[in-house]
Amino acid sequence: MEKEKNRKFMFCTSWKMNFGVSEGIEYARKLIRFIDSGIENIDKLEIFIFPDFLSLYPVSEITRNTGLKIGAQDCFWEDSGAFTGEVSPLFLKELGCRYVIVGHPERVIQLKEDNKMINRKIKAVLKNNMNPLLLVYQRKEFENPEQAFKIINEELLLKIGSINPSDINRVIIVFEPLWAIGTGRATSAEHISEVALKLRELLDNEFGQGTGQKQQLMYGGGVTLENIDEIINVESIDGIGMGRAAVDFNVFERAIARILGCKKF
Repeated sequence: MEKEKNRKFMFCTSWKMNFGVSEGIEYARKLIRFIDSGIENIDKLEIFIFPDFLSLYPVSEITRNTGLKIGAQDCFWEDSGAFTGEVSPLFLKELGCRYVIVGHPERVIQLKEDNKMINRKIKAVLKNNMNPLLLVYQRKEFENPEQAFKIINEELLLKIGSINPSDINRVIIVFEPLWAIGTGRATSAEHISEVALKLRELLDNEFGQGTGQKQQLMYGGGVTLENIDEIINVESIDGIGMGRAAVDFNVFERAIARILGCKKF
């Protein structure tokens, strides 16, 4: 099962909890200048960032009507109410967010989010006309790829259970090997391709023929300038998420240039 052709390649980074507000604003301003400087083929990329919540409002103000899109690192599953410390998906939409990360393994492991919570968040994001970036991750390396596929598929089905079939293609699925996050050591291009193809087959089986081809699948985990060229050329993925390495603005800028220099473009 191949992916659908002729859609924008997606490239993003999450700042996690690495910048103060002034640092975040400066990063965003530099990135906007770079994106809007007339670079060839830049319109073939969907570039977006996930600021921390303190930076999200000022960054949303300076990204309006630019080529840079924004998203949120998380949200709650209700639009309003007595939920101290949580962030409403409705209010994120009002800020201009296009995307929301859902089910990041750091939240699952450190904050004990479960599949039921993740499923409710996906539905809340979709209800507010944003796109969830759903993290589907491989907890450890397996010698037998089929064992890895089985566990990944089971995890995905638990997270997307009872989602309306008409909405499933609005969910952007991000495959991350848990053992690669923050290490600078991505899994092999062959394994990324195999997982993406298996995920597309699963979606066809669960939601109807053709669903997998339409699904946007990304890869994240250990992406650096040293391995990004190999990952870009995996035909079965639609985008890349760059984590720790992209805290350095110059690395993120160079990564964009590397993507645009790829034969895909």
